[in-house]
Amino acid sequence: MTAPTLVADTSNAPVLSVSPIALPAPDRAVDLQVRVSAPVTGSELPIILLSHGHGLSNNLSSLNGYGPLANHWAARGFVVIQPTHLDSKTLSLDSADPEAPLHWRSRAEDMTRILDHLDPYVLSPGPKSLLTLFDAEHCLGGISGYDAAETTDENPRRVAAVQALTWAYLRSALYPGDSAWQTTCAELTSGVDGVGRIESK
Repeated sequence: MTAPTLVADTSNAPVLSVSPIALPAPDRAVDLQVRVSAPVTGSELPIILLSHGHGLSNNLSSLNGYGPLANHWAARGFVVIQPTHLDSKTLSLDSADPEAPLHWRSRAEDMTRILDHLDPYVLSPGPKSLLTLFDAEHCLGGISGYDAAETTDENPRRVAAVQALTWAYLRSALYPGDSAWQTTCAELTSGVDGVGRIESK
């Protein structure tokens, strides 16, 4: 049996990225640098804040990481904002800092700082869904970068599933009446070769 094709999105616009954009942060060790990626066409687009992971890579744990997701979302109608948190190896900050190595508190403060700089922001209500990917490990097939050395479960099909499902969920949540989420969920879970399951409530 052949695996289902996970495509619910048909648009694929060129993407424009600008970085680094520095948000003044006098109470922070360094100003907050972000990357903003968006399709070259469109207006009043929904915004996604994408927070990088903490890892051994020099650039993936920064505004330069998660290209497979950030570019995919931006090409399909979203503005993606990616911060560089204080735990990023690109900053080479003092490892003796009381918050090191993960900087959990400052990570939350970074996201709040970005939101406070947006004019289009409101709380987004909606139903909740749980996605379980079969046989996936920490990097979900390689979503952190196109050549991430730390990926132990490299799987382009799994990356495609994460791309399609996250886009479809956001699309349907932000555009009432859009059926991308239902369509993509059905494709994901159909047949014995489905790559995961969805539970919604």
